[in-house]
Formats: sequence, C-alpha cells, structure tokens
Amino acid sequence: MPIKEKDGQVGITNPVDKPGSIDNADVNLTNPRPGKFTNLEVTYCAATTAVITTGTITTATLTAATIGTATITTDNITNATISGEAKVSGNLTLDKYYFCDDFDYEAADVQFESGLQADAYVTAGTNYAAGNVVYKNGVGGTLQMTCAAADNDSVTILGLGNFNTTNNPIIEVRCKVDNKATACFYVGFTNGAFADKASPDNNCFLVGLDSDNGHTFGATKLVSLSNDNGAGAVPNDMGVVVANDTFIIIRIDLTDIEQPRVWVNGTEVAAASITGTVKDATAMSPYLMVQNLAGAIQRVLTVDYIKIWQDRG
Repeated sequence: MPIKEKDGQVGITNPVDKPGSIDNADVNLTNPRPGKFTNLEVTYCAATTAVITTGTITTATLTAATIGTATITTDNITNATISGEAKVSGNLTLDKYYFCDDFDYEAADVQFESGLQADAYVTAGTNYAAGNVVYKNGVGGTLQMTCAAADNDSVTILGLGNFNTTNNPIIEVRCKVDNKATACFYVGFTNGAFADKASPDNNCFLVGLDSDNGHTFGATKLVSLSNDNGAGAVPNDMGVVVANDTFIIIRIDLTDIEQPRVWVNGTEVAAASITGTVKDATAMSPYLMVQNLAGAIQRVLTVDYIKIWQDRG
C-alpha cells in the first residue's frame, strides 16, 4: 500500500484491495482509483471530513471520534456502522425501516384504486369518487388528488399503519397545491383518516395550508397541526408562504414526541415555533388530504413522493 507522509499527515494513494488498519494518524485519501475496500478500519483519526466517492466499502466502521462529518456517495455499502454527524447518499443499508412511494407504478390517468399499490392505502373523503385520484405523467411519477366541486368536498389518502411514535418516525413529502385560495391540504402522520379540517384525528402531526385562516397566522401560510391523544388541535406557524402550483418539500421528524421538528425545502423551522406534541407508543400512518373551502371550485393536490423511515421494532 503506497504511503506518503507530509506535514504530519499520512496520504494513501491508489489503494488496492487489501485489508488495512491505520491508528492514531491524520488520514488523507489522495486521488483514490476505483476499487474495493474490504475490512478497512480507521480509528482515532483527527480528520473532520471524510469523502468517499467510488467503489465498494465492506465491513467499515466510522465512529464519531474518528470522523466528525462523513459524506459517502459510493455505489454500495455493506455492514457499515456510522455514528456521529453524517451525510449519506447512494445505496446504504442501516438498521432502519424504509418506505418510499414515488407514484410511478402506473401510466398517466390510471385510477389510484386500480393501481398496483391500491392495497397499501384507503382513499375516502366528502363526495369522494374513485376518479378523484389518478396517476399522472411527470419526472419520476406523480399522484393527483382532485376534490369534487361542492363546498368542503375533500379527498383523503391513509396509508398503512406501519409506523409508531416509539420508533422515531420521519416522513418527507414533496407536493404542490394548484391554487392556495379557498384551499386546505395537509400531509404527515395520523392515526386515522378525517375528511374535514375541522375534525382532525385525535393523534396526528401534519403540515399544510388552511386558507380559512382560523389559526390567524395568515391565509397563505404553511402551518403544522397536531393533536396529542385528543387533547385538542394545536396549530403552529411554519413561517413559509405557499406559492400556487409550486412544489414544496415538507419533512416531519417525530424522534422527540415533546418537540417535533419540521423542515420546509431543506430549512428547519425554529423549534420554538412548534408547541404541539404527539402521544408516545401510538401507531401512525402516512396521510394526505385536500379540501375545497368555497363553492363550486375544485382544488388539486399533486404529490411527487412520500418517504418514511424509522427505527426497526
């Protein structure tokens, strides 16, 4: 294994397929060529950033004391233990349960109830009909939810209850509403479906828009809506104005049930803005809803994807 030393750092150039261990050293991987790293152990390194961008890593252990921030974009990682602050992209297997729906199973305009994933959801709502939810064309696939045209008509989609607040669930949804006027929509976690914004489920944490502005935060503002074991719905201002027909990415983290966290388009909402809580040891499902709030107007919620992950039971 070629090794160079300069200014107290050890550089490994063009590493080959050999097990190796480097202890008590600053490590700098210089111009590594594609290869396979097997049984690679790096302990007590002073490096604060590690970037690994090619090849396969097998049986690698990266600890917080070793690497402060790890950015890993390899093709495949097997049996990797990563602790501390880490950014990870690529194919990664960790001890988590993952769920993802990109709504790309069907061609455009196939009814949701007729699709391959129909058994994973229950669709309902006020004056709901099967044709109100269809798959649409789009990069990676999308799902289009359209209300009927009477006042307070709604569409709701409740997923499987495979998630639990005990297991630190996190959900991310990319979605858009056609027009923020006279509209209500929510995405997130709930224990059960509800068709009307006025009667949310007893256990939920959702983020969305309610243009009736009963919460007084503004008719075009994103708000969170939580209910802790039927204690009453608690709205909180997320500080973001909704734009018409524009995708937003909403992430909800229920790792701390007393302090839920929310991100909008990658920016975290200030924790002090979120006073709502959720109940521990409670089954949760992914939930999508859109409701028309005035007259003969249909409102449309388009969903690009749902991603959920949590600790395994």
